[in-house]
Amino acid sequence: APPAALVAQLERGGTLVVAEEHVARGGFASDLLLHLAAQGRVPPRFVHLHAAAPQFERYGSQAYMRRQAGLAPDALLAALGAS
Repeated sequence: APPAALVAQLERGGTLVVAEEHVARGGFASDLLLHLAAQGRVPPRFVHLHAAAPQFERYGSQAYMRRQAGLAPDALLAALGAS
């Protein structure tokens, strides 16, 4: 379960943004939303920044893989600015 302080912050914030190095289904965001929904605390707005399906021609460093998945810092900041 998330800490009470985090839940209180989510209730005040209005928008929940989750960025994770995982595809859309079955990751942290899914578990967090299910937990919050069970308590009747679903945020009014949710933004999920997640990895694209990992079907890359080659592999490399973590920074390279984040760029390939659309999770490089500049891409995350751009997505947050657009949300």
